[in-house]
Amino acid sequence: MLLVHTLRKVTITCAMLAMTAPASHAIVINLVPTGIGNAIGVTGVNATAAPVGAVGGGTLDQAFQTAAWYWQSAILDNFTVTINYGWGDTGAANTLGFEQTQTYAGAPQRITQAGIVIKSQAGAAWFADPTPDSNSEYGPGVTTNFADAALCNTAANCVGIMSTGVVYSGSSIPNVQNNTDLLSVVIHEVGHALGLDVGYAAYTAESGDNDIDLTGPRAFAGANIFDLGAANAHLDDTQGNLVNALMQPAIGVNERRIPSAADILAVCQVSSFTNCSTSASIPEPDPAELLLTAAIGIFWLRRRLVRA
Repeated sequence: MLLVHTLRKVTITCAMLAMTAPASHAIVINLVPTGIGNAIGVTGVNATAAPVGAVGGGTLDQAFQTAAWYWQSAILDNFTVTINYGWGDTGAANTLGFEQTQTYAGAPQRITQAGIVIKSQAGAAWFADPTPDSNSEYGPGVTTNFADAALCNTAANCVGIMSTGVVYSGSSIPNVQNNTDLLSVVIHEVGHALGLDVGYAAYTAESGDNDIDLTGPRAFAGANIFDLGAANAHLDDTQGNLVNALMQPAIGVNERRIPSAADILAVCQVSSFTNCSTSASIPEPDPAELLLTAAIGIFWLRRRLVRA
């Protein structure tokens, strides 16, 4: 039986390792890990130790580093956001992650700081991938969903097909088969921190008619990406072939999701990012880049400890 869990969103604050942008121009996601017992930046939540039931040997820091890499590879605008993050009590058994915005700034107004809590209370059943830069554990292959120009309400610049979901599934590894992928949930929550956020005025304005209307210079101008409205801040998995979208509200065990063009363009439209990669499948991270990221992260952590 496929276990489905809700991905709860609020606002994301991930801070620990300042990720090195994978392109010469890209958003910068400053990741700030929260020490045990300290406030994460999500109302009423303090950081805890990692859940006892997590398997795989990977860490929350690794998951956030890799998640930041995916989004920095997709959004090439010059912009910086700080995310504070940690394990903690999400408040409900089926809530795997929770994001909450802390600050907005700029013109156009964007989220500049957020907090993210990842479920640690009883019942947390995570696969923490020790090599999150590779999707090999989730073989034998990848399924990509597409939507065509039928989604377009104008013909201009709306050509080709849009990837609406990229999911790896079908692993025969027991730890993968029986647990939820930590990386997928973290990538999802970071997506909330980049724009699909309850309470973010730009998202409320854009999603009032339960869809995100793409405009130029972003790809697929004139197309609609269906969402669940301003009070939910997720894509609608019942419409537009979005059943496997990263930013829809649920995920099962034994699957990994990465950003599709629909996920990327939804975030870009809401937050007025204009330089966005819409590849059907974002390439896997380069391990060398992640090692460099980790080294920079250690420097950041030491600096924070000294200043504290």
